Amino acid sequence: MRAGAVAALLAAQWIATLLVRDPAAHTFIIFAGDGGMLVFGAALMAAFFVPPGHKLHRDWLRWGFLVIGSASFTDAFYDWWSARSDSSSIAFGEVEGRGDTDPTTLLQAGWSVDRMVSRYLLLGGLSLLALLALQVWHVRRTRAALAALERESEPEARPA
Repeated sequence: MRAGAVAALLAAQWIATLLVRDPAAHTFIIFAGDGGMLVFGAALMAAFFVPPGHKLHRDWLRWGFLVIGSASFTDAFYDWWSARSDSSSIAFGEVEGRGDTDPTTLLQAGWSVDRMVSRYLLLGGLSLLALLALQVWHVRRTRAALAALERESEPEARPA
């Protein structure tokens, strides 16, 4: 599985290096600001579902990841969810000493407000679906482990 993940990452790197042009790469990097808050926030929340016995499960770190990840995800998702009905909630403008905000830069790159909002909400929705699938898998795994423990602890039936 690790070899497959490494191959996929190398293929993505190759495509991004050789096939993606500078304007598209710059636009993706700008989109990845709030997009990263959604994806990495969900990834930090996913760390909560490590199996029992894992170092993250034994220590309290997974709770910290859950808090940090949910704060990150909620911060970005709430802004874009609000923008569905009120585009004035989008942070257009300029950051002093830095330049244009990410939404302003995306507008200048040719994105419409609707396109921006729909893409961020799609990314947030996909992140939530991935978390839901992980939650279902974790519950099934935990139930199976508990059932195995119950079977082990039951005394063997002796014939009368």
